[in-house]
Amino acid sequence: MLWAIVRPVRRPESQYPLFRKRIPQDVLPKARGKSLALKIGDEVIYSQITEKTREIKLSLRATDPSEVRERQADLAAQLERHWRAIRSGPQRLTHKQVVSLAGEIYKLVVDVFEDDPETPENWDAVIEANRRSREGLWPLHIGSTEARVRKGHEHAFGPLVDFVISKHSLEIDDESRVRLLRKAGEFLDRAAERLKRNAEGDYSTDVLRKGFPSWTSAAPKQGVVRASTQPRVSLQTLFDDWWAEAKATGLSEATKSSYGNAVQRLRAFLKHEDAARVTPDDIIAFKDARLREINPRSGKPISPKTVKDSDLAGLKSVFGWGVRNRRLDTNPVDGVTVKVTRVARMRTKSFTVAEAKAILGASLAHRRAGKESPKMAAAKRWVPWLCAYTGARVGEIVQLCKVDVRQDEGGWHIRITPEAGRVKDKDVRDVPLHSHLIEQGFVSFVEASEEGHLFYSPNAAGETGGPWRTTKNRIRDFARKVVTDPDVQPNHAWRHRFLTEGRLAKVPERVLHEITGHAPANVGEAYGEVPLSVMRDGIERFPRLQV
Repeated sequence: MLWAIVRPVRRPESQYPLFRKRIPQDVLPKARGKSLALKIGDEVIYSQITEKTREIKLSLRATDPSEVRERQADLAAQLERHWRAIRSGPQRLTHKQVVSLAGEIYKLVVDVFEDDPETPENWDAVIEANRRSREGLWPLHIGSTEARVRKGHEHAFGPLVDFVISKHSLEIDDESRVRLLRKAGEFLDRAAERLKRNAEGDYSTDVLRKGFPSWTSAAPKQGVVRASTQPRVSLQTLFDDWWAEAKATGLSEATKSSYGNAVQRLRAFLKHEDAARVTPDDIIAFKDARLREINPRSGKPISPKTVKDSDLAGLKSVFGWGVRNRRLDTNPVDGVTVKVTRVARMRTKSFTVAEAKAILGASLAHRRAGKESPKMAAAKRWVPWLCAYTGARVGEIVQLCKVDVRQDEGGWHIRITPEAGRVKDKDVRDVPLHSHLIEQGFVSFVEASEEGHLFYSPNAAGETGGPWRTTKNRIRDFARKVVTDPDVQPNHAWRHRFLTEGRLAKVPERVLHEITGHAPANVGEAYGEVPLSVMRDGIERFPRLQV
């Protein structure tokens, strides 16, 4: 292997694992004195390599195991690109490359501040500070005029230059660095002028941004036209290969569906398949277009949270895999995000008593009609009641198989397991059945059912993802016809309702969390087990839902 997959080290004084990777012996002498800008999640961390540095040590700033694995692999890939660039020796940047990198600095600064640019005076001060740096006028800078000017450039613009050259894993010669520092200072002045106009209320089209050339890692040889430094790879192939590996690491079918939809939307937006041609500007344009879309179900614009956590997160993961596996030079989604502000809540997240009874009443009265399948009719009859009495997610109930309804010495319970389909936390849990469900005939329904899934059947190819999703959506639509308030999520409000009723019934929080599959509130709660008998006592404290 080109680089070892590093296991994160758990530190007793921190909740976050530590990434550790030794600097190769042949690289170490050339790497001393360098500052590497390394991206961890949404943060950029500068790692200084000194005379004493022998390894790179960084907090992964995550606790979720899948996120930890992704970040450690991404860091290993970033470092390998840096070592490769250092081994190759410094390169000279063309003028076009200098402008491209300085343009990235311009866009980075403007993107960070344009929504809230403070006051025009702030940007006047920035322009003045830039001037003093360029002219070597800082009091602490000593030496010749040339030396003071160089220190001024490094002081003011060096960290941003380090960021962009690290982003592209570049090792540049000193003459190129001087030119890039100078151009960065010029473009930062332009950025400050732009932000000053924003602060004054002028948000007219940014013509300068459109003129920046896209980055290419090497100048084409004379007479040779080269559109990309990597072989052409289609977006669909990139996604398929990403999923082949992601599936082996335990990512869910729901994640595949979400990320796959994001890739399909990008393909439709770009009207081409070439992953290597996708630029950060393409991603920004795609993001902006998504934010203007109207959700046909709600009639409202697509939420910023959906664009950030579904579209951009999925694309970032897929393109990031492409970079780590040498399919692509850069990840065009890096640094592109959506500012998500908290939306004022107009009501509680759970169903009211009246809403809950209305849905359960409709469920109890439902009878199969027309072309509706027996399993779909059964889902509308039982899924809302099971959600109301267990606090489980709708998708967890929809995936139940006959074998998941079990009896022990204490009574009946259901087993919610990833083997049956989709469980968010990937842990098996047993949940007792309330006696009211048994009296209504749920166990009798299960015993009369055929083997396999209770509420849907696999498609002709034997796949369950599509039928599971269809059934879940039909349950949502069924509830939405009864409760029309758009500010409540009909497939999730049962979960909130269950916890509210549990607290009213004085069920211990630890027991409620065990039933619903929520993570323990603290380390102490994670010790020991909550027996089924204790959960059964808690479930039976819930009042019967009379409709």
